[in-house]
Amino acid sequence: MTFKLMIGGLLAAVATTAALAQPVPPPPPVAPVPPVAPVAPMAPPAPGQAWARAPRPAETRAEAIARAQKMFARLDANHDGVITQDEIAALGAGQEGGGRGMGRGRMLMMADANRDGRVTLDELTAASVARFDRMDLNHDGTLTPEERAQAREQMGAMRGQ
Repeated sequence: MTFKLMIGGLLAAVATTAALAQPVPPPPPVAPVPPVAPVAPMAPPAPGQAWARAPRPAETRAEAIARAQKMFARLDANHDGVITQDEIAALGAGQEGGGRGMGRGRMLMMADANRDGRVTLDELTAASVARFDRMDLNHDGTLTPEERAQAREQMGAMRGQ
């Protein structure tokens, strides 16, 4: 019995070795990758200037509402249905000088219609819709990059900039 097991194991080992010893076909040829043109580094903006941003694509009123709702869900850290001062302060945490987070915090607090120090989804949605409607200069329900730029210029002119 032991002899039969040894012979069977030896035959299995020989069969496995023969299978593994078969030549492996070479991999298919790889097409050469064209060289990438070097990109010049961007110069930092002048003092008092902001980095240029690519214009956002056209956006419908429904898309603006959906974006506000998505932002609310991201900012409501404890998911209690309100964005608090603490959650807004956390936006600028770890950023030198408060970063963009604090500027957004001021804008978020402008959405606090009842001035209770907390922003609800309804308040943020209403503020987003009002802002969209102010910027949609031809009132067609779609905010184009051109309308954004023109509205930004008008807001700057109102502030005396």
